[in-house]
Amino acid sequence: MSVLIVFSIIVASNFFINPRGIYPPSIFPALVTNYRNKKANDFTNLKKSPDLVIIGSSRALSINPDYVEEQTGISTYNFAVTGTYLDEYLVIMRYVFDQSKLDPPKVILIDRPGFWVNPDSTADRAPLKFFPYIDEESRSKIFINRTVDLTNLHQFTEAIYSIQFLLFNREYQETWTIYNNGFGLPHIDESLGEAIEGSISDRLERKLCDNFFPDESMPILEEMVSLAKENASSIIFYTSPAQPDYVKALNERVYQNATEGEKSPCGQILSDFYRELVEKNSQVHAVFFSHPNDFGGYSDERGFYDGSHMTEINNNLLINALSPEIIQAYQESIQLRESQNLP
Repeated sequence: MSVLIVFSIIVASNFFINPRGIYPPSIFPALVTNYRNKKANDFTNLKKSPDLVIIGSSRALSINPDYVEEQTGISTYNFAVTGTYLDEYLVIMRYVFDQSKLDPPKVILIDRPGFWVNPDSTADRAPLKFFPYIDEESRSKIFINRTVDLTNLHQFTEAIYSIQFLLFNREYQETWTIYNNGFGLPHIDESLGEAIEGSISDRLERKLCDNFFPDESMPILEEMVSLAKENASSIIFYTSPAQPDYVKALNERVYQNATEGEKSPCGQILSDFYRELVEKNSQVHAVFFSHPNDFGGYSDERGFYDGSHMTEINNNLLINALSPEIIQAYQESIQLRESQNLP
């Protein structure tokens, strides 16, 4: 009887209390899976396949495809999603090329291609549309994780929250508004303070080169390059910088990319790998920015809505700097397809 009373209180409370005020949004796979499902649907429903597709994490979500097309003349779709890792980049890339077989994108722009892999994350967050493009190990985890979710209190509160939305037309809280071209507009007022505090505290606890898996990552990156080659497409790997004060707060222990090889052993491994990848493959480009001033970006909070994520205006400046590389990669793909008598 007492168990039933406690259970009833939990159910009743969730009709009046936002469960996302109790738990952080990151523990709701349903939320991030919804973003992926929407983008998969929107991409499939495009009237014409875009010539450029952006694949990345939430750092790239606020890159506006309309601005990219304005600067380069190249039609663009933003397939960046929140909380993603390198192995899921490959899943999305497989999906993109499979859904646009008759006219595959000529350029793939890859954001923040570090050596981060997380099969559990891919299995947790992948919509069913991605299932055919996921490796066998992650497929089995999807069924296991979905079953476990049935007994998960977090998922239970999410279900109750969804019921409120459906039955009572209550506002369904999102941290991003995702448009049909893939552009994501963050809800800054809801997440700014917690995002800064959470990001810094989480990363300060990590060890040097934590979540750095070159042995697992290199084959994934090489397969991405092979996939681009098969479709006569060019691929651009790039990194965008973090806010300088944020980097300083992290004591330069976590923020590592190919331009910082001298500061960290993992940065050197990353730098050497991409250098070799570019030298061996004419269709591969790599552009790495370590500071906003590298591309004329803002060096204060105006260009970042937290220490790590850039605002749309700063991403516009980033695109300005990347535009010559994008146009060159696009032209190379056109020439390659003409030489192979491809459409």
